[in-house]
Amino acid sequence: MIRTGSIPSICPRVAGEATATAGMSALSGVVVTVNGVPHFVGPDASLRSSGREARAVLDDYARSDAYKALFLGALAYICRDALPPNSEVTTVEIRRLVVGLPLNTLMDQRDALREMVEGTHNVPPLPYGKEPLKVVVRSCTVVAQPQGAMVSHGAASGDAQNLFKQNILVLDIGGGTFDWYLSHGKKALIERCGAYPKGMLECAFAVCDSIDKSLRDDPIIVSRVDEALRENTETVMISGWPVNIAMHRGTVNAILRECLSRMLDSVKSLKSVDLILFAGGGGQRMLEVMSAMQPNRVGSMKVVKDPVFSNVRGFHLLGELLNNGQ
Repeated sequence: MIRTGSIPSICPRVAGEATATAGMSALSGVVVTVNGVPHFVGPDASLRSSGREARAVLDDYARSDAYKALFLGALAYICRDALPPNSEVTTVEIRRLVVGLPLNTLMDQRDALREMVEGTHNVPPLPYGKEPLKVVVRSCTVVAQPQGAMVSHGAASGDAQNLFKQNILVLDIGGGTFDWYLSHGKKALIERCGAYPKGMLECAFAVCDSIDKSLRDDPIIVSRVDEALRENTETVMISGWPVNIAMHRGTVNAILRECLSRMLDSVKSLKSVDLILFAGGGGQRMLEVMSAMQPNRVGSMKVVKDPVFSNVRGFHLLGELLNNGQ
């Protein structure tokens, strides 16, 4: 069994730890320090956000302090999941860590990201621990994000050998980017792969703007709208009242069509594509829009199992294959 989890990709700068008063619950998250600045990373990051932090995914994002803060926070959660809370372990070794990058930054950022990940990192203590944990990453492998979804789908199909005899197009839409990955069997057609810097977060911002432009500055509302769009829920609570966002479906579809148009311009022809896989938090919504744009290809379209975590599941499987010399 591959255990998975997620944290929001925001890490507000904070003054220090947040304390909980009697009768209230503590926030779920850890404080990590990057270049002398503390950041809060974890499930409740939006509750410590001022709403003024940038959410755009820039080309040099993997080199940013925010990315490193999220990386250190993720290491802390990996350790918390792998070790009992009362463990006296102070050093953790990871033999291989597989990470993904959007295709528009993969070649430029791959080496720098690997250098940042490999080595020794200090992360916050376990829940009942006093000393920071030392995490040693022996080896890092950087891959294209959608490659993980393709690998995990192959494993789940039970017939990976025949699956990878096909030409496969993976469409992966996350919060900040939309990636497409075209392969001929296990060989990537690099010139026809790519990414576009828009995702479901752009859709959430557009819906917020349609209702009230000030809503995009409230991270809790943005998270509610984002979740509603991914889950295809018709209303969200705003100012204590359920607000219908289904009426803004046309705005969302227009952004998704824009993303798909960029992909089609890059891939050129779909005639040689045997299977189109949809992954990421917006995978189901993207399939619906693609089906309307390409009705003759509906029979070859499929949302991968557990689309939100399909990439990381594939990363784990790739790591196992690499460690076994395959």
